[in-house]
Amino acid sequence: MNKINNVLVRDVAAALLLAGCAVTAAEAQTAAPASSSSRSGGNSSGSRFDVSLHVAEAYDDNLQAESGLVSPSAYQTSGYYTILAPTATFEARGRRVQFAGTGGTNARYYSDFGEWLGTTTFGGAALAAQLAERTTMSISQNVTYAPVSLNLFTALPSSSLLNPVPPTSDYATTEEKSYTYTSALAMSQGITSRTSVAFKSDFRYADYQGPQLNLNELRSYDAGVRLLHNLDKNVTLRLGYTFRNAQYLTGRESLENTVDVGVDYTRPLSASRKMLLAFSVGPTAYNGPFALEANGATQLYRLTASGSLTYPITRTWNAQAAYRRGTEYLESFAKPVFTNAVTFATSGTVSRRSDLAISAAYSEGDPGLTGAEAPFTTSTASARYRVTLNRTWATYAEYLYYYYDFKASLLMPQGVRPQLTRNSVRVGLMLSMGTRGK
Repeated sequence: MNKINNVLVRDVAAALLLAGCAVTAAEAQTAAPASSSSRSGGNSSGSRFDVSLHVAEAYDDNLQAESGLVSPSAYQTSGYYTILAPTATFEARGRRVQFAGTGGTNARYYSDFGEWLGTTTFGGAALAAQLAERTTMSISQNVTYAPVSLNLFTALPSSSLLNPVPPTSDYATTEEKSYTYTSALAMSQGITSRTSVAFKSDFRYADYQGPQLNLNELRSYDAGVRLLHNLDKNVTLRLGYTFRNAQYLTGRESLENTVDVGVDYTRPLSASRKMLLAFSVGPTAYNGPFALEANGATQLYRLTASGSLTYPITRTWNAQAAYRRGTEYLESFAKPVFTNAVTFATSGTVSRRSDLAISAAYSEGDPGLTGAEAPFTTSTASARYRVTLNRTWATYAEYLYYYYDFKASLLMPQGVRPQLTRNSVRVGLMLSMGTRGK
């Protein structure tokens, strides 16, 4: 009976995805906030078109914690490189419909190799509409062409229609690249003035372009429903169910059934500032070969959880934090990994013409679902100080730290060492231009 239910839910989710799906933006990166010219203008009607360009000189000091028997890629050796990152974003806001589109490139030129490496190209679009007084819908689609990344950090909360931020090459480990397509569909229907039901479905597919035999193409989708009830204007209770299917093209798949309960809490701090807190927790049942235990059972249970906090410290300073405990599926690994991950960021103005952004993230977990193998750890931190020269130009200095230790028990992609410590320093210019329409 459980098998029939799983197949039924899977087929319904696939039909919904094929019928109207569109997708989410690429994985969240632990990046500094975007320049002021790219921030949303709020909920007011109108349109805007923004163009930005980052040009920087950088140096990476990559310390190998273990020499290994593989030849390191450009991302695992020390050296100088040039960053060129143009981005364009368009937003149109109406009374009932909002549309946003973005595209760009993040390219790196390594002088020691005499060629451009690590180029990430991305494009995405999103549409949100209020179909009726109590009915809303949003769809989004994104495609990214990027090198293999070992990014296991959780994303920070965001209210952007195009969410999360465009990818970078900060966590790339090899020149091997893939096309990654992600899609999302969400709908919300109000039942009463205090109660509503929401549906959300996501699809992701990665297609590798190189000859690497141990990079696993991955197709995953999920479908979930959530009941929301407002206790008052500041507190909302959530009860949800999500089905998830992840299929490796080697023929193995993982099935997840998750039930979670959560709370959204808003606390006004002043007329223009409010704290946002959200968390959820619940059990997840895993089925499939990745859940195989010593006693031969192919089903196991793990407790999953997530939480986020947005806190405006002052009128010009903001802090955010996010936590996630659950399963991650990376195309660069041959199996799922179970992680505990936390991310923190703060940003604000230092003076009338300067601002500072700081972020840090940490994750740890098991290279599998049963916890039978050696755990891994990965962490990152960054700090960026920016000085505005005029309405168009700004200069900045940035430091990035990245560390991972995946042990020898986890099969790594060819050319990727199981341990790495990276220190990166960058100095560059930012060009930002924009137009607004009615």
